[in-house]
Amino acid sequence: MNSSISAIKARLAEHIARGSCDKAVVYELLPEGQGLQTEKALWDYKREFPSLDARTSPTDEDRLAHNAKIAGLVKDIVSFYNSYGGYIVAGVDDRTRAILGFDRDFSPDDLQKRARAATGHDIDCNYVVHQVDTPEGSAKVGLLYIPKRSYSLAPAQFRRDAPKPPGGGLSCYKTNDIYLRIADECKPAQTAEEFTFLCGGARREISFADEFRHGKLLLNNLGARDPGFIMFVGRESYLRQLWRWVCDGFTPVKLLAGLGGVGKTTLAREFAEGIVKNPPDGTQKLIWLSAKKRFYTAIRGKFEPTTRVDFLNTKTLLTAILLELGTPEKHLDTEWTAQELEEQVTQALRLFPSVLIVDDVDSLDSTEQQDVFQTLIQITAETMGRDHAPSLALLTARLDLGCAPRQLLRVTGLELPDFAEYCKMTADAWQIPFNIRATSPLMRKFHQTTDGSPTFAASILRLVEGGANLDSVLSTWKGRDGDEVRRFAFEKELDQLSESQIRTLYAACLLGQTSFVELQTILSSGDRLLSEDIAALRKYHLVTLSEDMPGGARIVIPSALLLMMDMIGKRVRDPHRLEHACVASRKVVPQFISEVGQAIGRVAALWHENKQDDALQVALVTDRRFPNNPDVKCLLGRALLLVVPADPTQAELQFRRAYELKCVRHELASLWLQAKAMREDWVGILDISKLFEQDVDNILSRAWAYLQLGDIALKSGNLRRATEQWTLGLNEIDRPPRDVSLRGKEIQAGRLARDLHENLIYAQNRLLVRPGDRLQVWQAVVAGVRHGVNDVAVLRLGVNALSDWWGGVEQRKRIDNAAVEIMLDQLRRLDILIAGLRGGHQTDPGVIESFESSRLSLYKRVQELDVGNEYS
Repeated sequence: MNSSISAIKARLAEHIARGSCDKAVVYELLPEGQGLQTEKALWDYKREFPSLDARTSPTDEDRLAHNAKIAGLVKDIVSFYNSYGGYIVAGVDDRTRAILGFDRDFSPDDLQKRARAATGHDIDCNYVVHQVDTPEGSAKVGLLYIPKRSYSLAPAQFRRDAPKPPGGGLSCYKTNDIYLRIADECKPAQTAEEFTFLCGGARREISFADEFRHGKLLLNNLGARDPGFIMFVGRESYLRQLWRWVCDGFTPVKLLAGLGGVGKTTLAREFAEGIVKNPPDGTQKLIWLSAKKRFYTAIRGKFEPTTRVDFLNTKTLLTAILLELGTPEKHLDTEWTAQELEEQVTQALRLFPSVLIVDDVDSLDSTEQQDVFQTLIQITAETMGRDHAPSLALLTARLDLGCAPRQLLRVTGLELPDFAEYCKMTADAWQIPFNIRATSPLMRKFHQTTDGSPTFAASILRLVEGGANLDSVLSTWKGRDGDEVRRFAFEKELDQLSESQIRTLYAACLLGQTSFVELQTILSSGDRLLSEDIAALRKYHLVTLSEDMPGGARIVIPSALLLMMDMIGKRVRDPHRLEHACVASRKVVPQFISEVGQAIGRVAALWHENKQDDALQVALVTDRRFPNNPDVKCLLGRALLLVVPADPTQAELQFRRAYELKCVRHELASLWLQAKAMREDWVGILDISKLFEQDVDNILSRAWAYLQLGDIALKSGNLRRATEQWTLGLNEIDRPPRDVSLRGKEIQAGRLARDLHENLIYAQNRLLVRPGDRLQVWQAVVAGVRHGVNDVAVLRLGVNALSDWWGGVEQRKRIDNAAVEIMLDQLRRLDILIAGLRGGHQTDPGVIESFESSRLSLYKRVQELDVGNEYS
């Protein structure tokens, strides 16, 4: 071998960029008839590629084995594709590098289809067989080329588990795995470093010094760090999840939620600095904006005002984003509505894709927090799926803000090893003698008292700074010494709680650890009220749940919050009644309620372990013991839906019985609608949706049912009935009840509206065939475009319908001035549609030209009929 590995890598990188599969590539990978002694990120050797012998009839076991082997090859090409691209050579001993030859049939088309099915990405591989001279003679080898993923695409992620090999064994990849090629290994990304490699374009360029090369720093507005910051410790799992979010490509907003003092802002800052150093492909700026008015400086033991507050509400946040994106202040209109500001920010982010870090949202009131969150979801969603990089938004808040599980990352205190490291680092920085081992009982007590909060730990170390013993300081910190910092962590949350939520929290604090059924007995709360109260406390991270406890989920209160029990008790109207009830509860718990709660807890735990069949058996036994319990009926119905195969018919019967027994569980409506949908009982969905409170999920279910009923009418030949059903579906989305908002489900509603509009347009085109009626078809197309129907064929259909209508006007015996005015108005609308096509940058210029020609032709026909009217 006359070339260094670095030189070979450089030449292969050029071949990969060109998509070469010729002899020059073979020469690089098999110099002197022998494989290179090392495998690197750009190439790999295999004895053979998996193939089935077409001359024999393979058995079922042969096919299973083949599927498992080819899944392994799919894993490899996805790894190369996500990284640098590369080559795999078949017919080479991967240990000795001797050429063995490979001349069996191999289908790259089948490989690509399987990769597309597994990831959704089209990986355009190429496969060529070459004759190679070897020291022993000559042999054939197979050369498989894998392209490098485009910088505009998110990394390929597996959507399903790989098939298992026959006879047992592990699948070679799992659902949601994102594989990459590092050195000679194809592996799932696990560390923050690996995810930054996948997301950053500059790092996927071959560097001789380091295959993880860093690019230029991203433009940003980050200010100085918190004056109390020393060094970032731990949090690797959080950073990994955040970088995985960046790679995901489908969730533009993420929320870091947790109690005050757990380090949300510090984590967001560390992540922001990582983005600046390793920006995602196409991202042009990082913008940090904060609503924080003051912060706690542990080393000084006091609160200090921040140097700036960037926003006070949604409108000022949007204004701040526009200013950071370069909009001159004089160009900002103070009269802009919130919607107009959203449109301006969306346009700016399309031109200048950015990562937005919005810190300390909980400084706003609760309603404004929700509005900020939903507004950012809407804006960032509008930047996705286009020919530029999407913009992302990361928020920090104490509340969960009702976000979906994929959008939420709960932040808790440091784990014990990281906590011990943080304490040692802080003590050293403040020159405090600190030699407590991480595994010592005192360190465990320190960790438990603070719940791993860096802020709490620093406030305690400040007290140690004067020379006091840590053990004694922990005791005094539980009293007055720790009041101020605990108020910083919890008082904001307590101010937001309703009376019933405060009662629930106080009872839970009195009991220490409790369960749903025990609290229900003490508080005399109905299922729905208590569920809502606990959900609210969880949103503020004031309680945590564990499912492994008889009588329902185990409810645990943070240690630091227990130290504020007196403060919480002062907010309860009759604390003594609750205190006596808690004492009595621990003496006796009603057996009936306890057994039902225990069964529900067992079923939930089995679901968590993916043991749906076992969960159904527990639910059936519980139903036989308590045949008239509405919660058990609801539980059994849900269990029937989760087994494989599901039994929606029997589930429906259980949900109806639960409703008759006055079940008030909030999930009953959605589960019952789900069962109806699985049975394709669309009329049934319309019927039972009337039984429940109208909310966004109820409305979308009804719209979906009308869409399906229209399809059924169409298949039966009743076109007019189909249009009626689709119109009713559109009415559900376009005119929801006054107290129901589609916020948060805009994308799902938009898809439904597009489907309904498109169906309605084609149906009306077939129904309204008389020239005088064709204007309605055109107007339906215009309405559809407003809801995202942008198919060229639909637009052409509308233009043809408009032309047909005008043809009917031309046949009239006298000039109809009203018709002329209508036509001029429609031509202006056509102008707007054409401008939209031109601005999309994706429509074929020839298509736009044809629409322009149609518009000009119609305009000339209008002029010929009535030369007195002007149109421009």
